[in-house]
Amino acid sequence: MADVIGSPYAVFNYDLNPELGTLQDLVTLKEQLNKMGLKLMVDFVPNHSAVDSPWVSENPSFYIHAPKGSNPPLDPNRYDNNNSIAYGSAGWWGSSWMDTLQYNYWDMSFRKAQTSRLVQVASVADFIRCDMAYLCLNDQVQDNWGNQLASWGYSRPSTEFWSDAIQAAKAAYPHVRFLAEVYDPWGGQLQSLGFDFTYDKHLYDLLGNGNLDNLRGYIANTDFGYLSRGAHFVENHDEPRAAAFFGSNERADAAAMVTMTVPGMRFYFQGQQDGYRNRLQVQLRRAAAEPIAIGVPQFYDVFVPIIARPVFHSGTFNYLNVINDPQSWRLMAWKWTSNDEKLLVVVNYSDITGSGSVVLSDAMPVHGNDTILVTDLISQKTWYRSAHQMQTSGIFTVIQPWSCQILKYW
Repeated sequence: MADVIGSPYAVFNYDLNPELGTLQDLVTLKEQLNKMGLKLMVDFVPNHSAVDSPWVSENPSFYIHAPKGSNPPLDPNRYDNNNSIAYGSAGWWGSSWMDTLQYNYWDMSFRKAQTSRLVQVASVADFIRCDMAYLCLNDQVQDNWGNQLASWGYSRPSTEFWSDAIQAAKAAYPHVRFLAEVYDPWGGQLQSLGFDFTYDKHLYDLLGNGNLDNLRGYIANTDFGYLSRGAHFVENHDEPRAAAFFGSNERADAAAMVTMTVPGMRFYFQGQQDGYRNRLQVQLRRAAAEPIAIGVPQFYDVFVPIIARPVFHSGTFNYLNVINDPQSWRLMAWKWTSNDEKLLVVVNYSDITGSGSVVLSDAMPVHGNDTILVTDLISQKTWYRSAHQMQTSGIFTVIQPWSCQILKYW
């Protein structure tokens, strides 16, 4: 029980714990990180507060209350009977977070106070991850809490909180960027309201399901602007460890090969690169001890420097078909190109060896002959190939299960 220290998503207030330091100390930390080429991302929890937050007694209208006229005792799974306030929740179909209380986004005084808090957070951060951001949308509030709010005389606001609040934060601190935790189908809406990046759990779910046609269809046909503003992951604090979710470290690594080589934010979780299987619940101060998985750190030691190459961040992305072999359906391919580099990514996201050809119309001869040097950045193996053949029938690849090649061809 000594390890149960409370959830960081049940926030008392946004004053820094003095045991950690002052807000100026946090600014200094951010500045030191920036000098090292790093940025500081912090969490903002907009949907709910801790049950003991000062706002509960000081500003009770900031919270969702039981319908007016409700007789006690209220449903103890839904309401805090001491205050008649709803517990934090993602909606009535889900369970309540009983260490939190639900904010009222149709109260204009609350919106003003919450916007001020967001601006305060922006003053000490480069990036802000907004927890369960979609729950603050007017449609979500209507669906989840409309009856309670109507009974107290509230009506739907004419604007969305996020567009107003993000605009205010960026007006004060233009450098700050926003990441939304969001699930289908609200990602595009949050991007339109000002979020720079949004969770892409759809890709995660497709990788978990393993249907290659659906995976190919999503990567090939999703709007580039939306995909490039997705935060792609194979695990995070809300999900199982990747090795547990995908069934093996090999498949988890293959999922990372997909999520980390398509356009967007590469979103890692602590312990992912060690292949851990034990999930750390947010209320705990430590996870159960376990050994580092054999091979996983070595994979990331090779893989991460490759995807840090500038072409993966500022290059042009194109999805490509894999053809000309009965096992080509097991492979997915795309390329990244820039003025300095051309890379072909081919992933075998299956449990059997795949093979096939990928046509590269931009494969150009070097030094006046037809020969191109092709290097797999992962294995460091090199081959000489015909530029004409690569442009016409394609470059032929054979890839082992749950593996990929990242081929540099210029």
